[in-house]
Amino acid sequence: MSSKRDSQNATIGQVEDFIRQLHALIIQIDNEKAMKIQVLARDVNRMKNLPTGLADSILQYENKRNESMESKFEAAKECLYWIEYARTCGVIKEGLFLDDCRAALMRELGECREENTKLKRELAIVSGEYQKLRSEADQISRRKAKLAGGK
Repeated sequence: MSSKRDSQNATIGQVEDFIRQLHALIIQIDNEKAMKIQVLARDVNRMKNLPTGLADSILQYENKRNESMESKFEAAKECLYWIEYARTCGVIKEGLFLDDCRAALMRELGECREENTKLKRELAIVSGEYQKLRSEADQISRRKAKLAGGK
């Protein structure tokens, strides 16, 4: 009985780890490659493309997380079937996505710095114009007060 429970926990743990890594963007699915792969879906006995089958099995597992151990284990087994199929077909990328994100973020940071510099220059120009207009408005107010006081 204990070895059965250990086996169930191991299967569930593998699925939980996969989902956690997927959500944390530690791994990603190469959808372009995966969309070309058709797999026999055991639950409906028809072909599904790999991303759809994997997504469906993850959703089914997540919906059964809080149900009985047997129900959760059955969903985990189905999910693991799709996970292993995806791994075997080489559509799971590990770590590459982070490098792509880092490069994209560095480009975006550079663009933001350029925009920041541009905005600082514009702010300096607008501030100077504002000070000039403020000074002119003060002069007009003083003249107006002087003329009003001289009547």
